[in-house]
Order: sequence, then C-alpha cells, then structure tokens
Amino acid sequence: MKHIAVLVAFLLASLCNHAAIAQAPAEGPLTIVIPFAPGGASDIVVRALADPLGKSLARSIVVDNRGGGGGLIAAQAVARSGADAHMLLYGNQGQVVLSPSLVPDNKFDPRADLTPLTLTARSSFLFVVPVSSSVSNVRELVAQGRREKLRLGIPGIGAAPHMATALLAEVAGVPVEYVAYRGSAPLMVDLLAGRLDGAFDNVATALPHVRGGRLRALGISSAQRSPMAPDIQTLAEAGLEGYAFSSWQGMFGPPGMTAEASAQLVTRLQTVLASAPVRDKLLEAGIEPATSSPAELKALVARESDAWAAKVRSGLLRAQ
Repeated sequence: MKHIAVLVAFLLASLCNHAAIAQAPAEGPLTIVIPFAPGGASDIVVRALADPLGKSLARSIVVDNRGGGGGLIAAQAVARSGADAHMLLYGNQGQVVLSPSLVPDNKFDPRADLTPLTLTARSSFLFVVPVSSSVSNVRELVAQGRREKLRLGIPGIGAAPHMATALLAEVAGVPVEYVAYRGSAPLMVDLLAGRLDGAFDNVATALPHVRGGRLRALGISSAQRSPMAPDIQTLAEAGLEGYAFSSWQGMFGPPGMTAEASAQLVTRLQTVLASAPVRDKLLEAGIEPATSSPAELKALVARESDAWAAKVRSGLLRAQ
C-alpha cells in the first residue's frame, strides 16, 4: 500500500506540473501587428493595451506598424507566423472583411488564415464638410450629388471610412469620386482648404475642427448619437434614412492556435479592456471598448465578408 500511495502522489504531482506548464504564459515577446502607420485609432488602442497586457502575460509586447496592400501585408505576415501565438494581428473591417474581396489576385482568406480572438473596440465617424461649403445639411448634400459627382476623401483604399463613404453613396443614390490619401492627416489638410466636398473622419479628430468653426458636421455614421457629441444628429436622423455604419477592431491570431492559447489571450485581453485606465483612455479618444467571444467575432467576420463581397461585385467599391 505504501508503494501505491507513493506512486499516486508521484502521478498527481506530474499531472499538476503538466497543467501548470500548459496554463503558463508563452515565453518570449508578443508582437502585435497594426496594418497602419502610427497615429490612428488602431495605434491608440494597441498602445493603450500593450503595457497592461504585457504585465498580465509576463511578456514584453512589441508593436509593429506594418502598412500597405490594404492591410493585407500585415494580415499575411501574421497568417504565416506559426501557431505558437508569438504574433497577433490588430485587425479591422478593412483588411479582414473588405480587402480580401477588393484587392485583385488576392489569395488571403481571413476565415481560413486567421484565428479570431475578441473584439476590442467600436467607433463611428463624423461626416464633415468644409466651412466654406454651400452645403449645410444632408439633404443639400444629396441634392448636390444629384447635380454633380461628389468629391469625397478617404484615408486609404479599403479603410473603414472608404466603406462608410460607399454606403453613403449607395443609400443616397448619388455618384461619388473617391479621393484616396495615405492616412487621415493629409486628407484633413485638403478638406480644411475646401478642395473636397466632404469626408468621414473619427469623432475625436474631427470634433475639434467642428467646434472651432473650421468644419461643418452633417451627421454621425452610427445608429446612435455619440456621447462625445450628443448635439450632432445621426445621418439617418439628418435625412439619410436607413444609413448606419460603425467600425470595429479586433485581435486575431495565426491559424492553428491551440484552444488553450486562444482562451488565455482572450481572457487577458478582455480583462485589460475592462480596466478603468484603459477604458477611460479609449473613451477620451472617441473609441468605445467592446469585447466578444471568438465565436461571435468569427460569425461577424463571415457575415460582413459576404455582405461586402457582394457590394464589391456590384461595383459599389473598387480598388481605385
């Protein structure tokens, strides 16, 4: 009996050690790849998450801004990085939903080539026009679009504001000339100078120009008004009936991640997102923290991918 007791104790200890190893955080740095240049909404979220997430995982976090190719360069780098959870993609609708359909000869399939982890944030956009514009409301904008093609700026082909602009053209039934820029900053220069008819921009960056009298806000893209600007109507309220668009961002891993590694990252990410310092930082930037289960994020990607692929096939969006 004594030998059996010793053997049982040994087996229990071995099992406990094995479980501890399986549950322990992975070693080495964790790289989070952002498919945009520094300074945008994605950058704000990842840099707010990086320090507390690193402490939670007991790993250093490396932030890698890797733009280009409609976000597909970053997405493909993560897809090829191996299943050991050393590289994650901070993705959004642009490269995960739209770009695979929009970019010619693309072989990347986010539903097969990425592991959905969790939503991290949602945001909406103000539609703004130069203060020098003769357009003062949505109905006047639509009337102008029926007389002549609207010249609207977008911060990049396949970016969420590109999607918001295409949806505006579809709902309003007006032709649009997309003027693409390499980011929001150069777009804003031309918008303020009156060289564009209008553009969608993040609430946090557009609102100071609106409050300062340099831009005029015609409405916000989301289905509800923003707590940052409760006095600004939604576009649907302002006369564009049926219009609603919100951008989302989320964390994705490479294909083949184990359920244990995925679950651990999801738990740590959601805990960090729920913390007051991170929530406050994001809300101050006009970004609403949001989380989901991996299954919910997977379903969202599938649903939106099918819907936007149909819009690309219809010619509503093109890789101009």
